[in-house]
Amino acid sequence: MAAEWIAATSSGLTATIVGSGLVGLVLADVLRPSLSWQMARRARHMQERFPLVRDPEGFARLQTLAGPGRWASLTGRRAVNDLTKIMVAKGGTLADITVGDALEYRAAWRSITPSRQDTPSSTPGCAASAVFQMMLRPRSGT
Repeated sequence: MAAEWIAATSSGLTATIVGSGLVGLVLADVLRPSLSWQMARRARHMQERFPLVRDPEGFARLQTLAGPGRWASLTGRRAVNDLTKIMVAKGGTLADITVGDALEYRAAWRSITPSRQDTPSSTPGCAASAVFQMMLRPRSGT
């Protein structure tokens, strides 16, 4: 409905302004768009801003676990994007993400891309697998 209103009443500038407002509402945890809604759209600033606003300590710990090479890689960026989408949909922090959330993400991805090859290089849900494993692996000293 909002997309139709924007298209009918304005230029691309208004769409940018409305998109920025949406990002702000998501960052403030006022709105929680579903996984399927997020997967159908691209929020280019969400992946950069979300970790800094919603769970900077959690993402810093994850970056340490992943190591600089993996964190900066395409797989690492996809994993951050995947985890961000889960947190946007569910709320909470990285520590609150469960195996069920990861499986729900994977199912949502498969439902919108049923013909894609399910490989680590082509599927965002697979890109995060190594990161999910690091998060779930028992930590020494805990």
